[in-house]
Amino acid sequence: MSNSLYGSRVFLRAGLIAACVLLVSGTADAENALGKSEFTTCAACHGENGEGNKLVAAPAIAGMDKWYIVKQLEKFKAGIRGKHYKDVEGLRMGSMAVTLGTAAEVDAVAEYVTALPVVATPVTVKGGDATKGQMGYMMCMACHGMKGEGNPAVGVEAPALTSTHDWY
Repeated sequence: MSNSLYGSRVFLRAGLIAACVLLVSGTADAENALGKSEFTTCAACHGENGEGNKLVAAPAIAGMDKWYIVKQLEKFKAGIRGKHYKDVEGLRMGSMAVTLGTAAEVDAVAEYVTALPVVATPVTVKGGDATKGQMGYMMCMACHGMKGEGNPAVGVEAPALTSTHDWY
């Protein structure tokens, strides 16, 4: 094979790889744009950066695992969560989740929220006993992990707790 023919094939392959990368990147940017657009509704309670809002009992969601966000949004949309008349926050969340009309919108919002940087949660609960808390957490470790990192593999909903506000 001549060097010029070989060089042309290498150049062609490199061009195809670059085109695929741009196509995938463009798709990711479009999904992120959709997620960001849809998140404006969520930001009213959860904050522009997903930092949460104690006044409306909306937890911090920035950086949460995508699997957990998708699962919860689906449950709110289906009425599995947020239907009890005493659960004011859940009722509000249920009515907001149904505004995400398609699975693609749910997925895009979840992807956007997952990509948000975790916001440091200040300590607001005073006077706790860390030793008693550690003992009490032993029951939680099986699902939520040794350090509160979460675990999707246990078959239950066990999100990470590391960026959750103490009031929540």
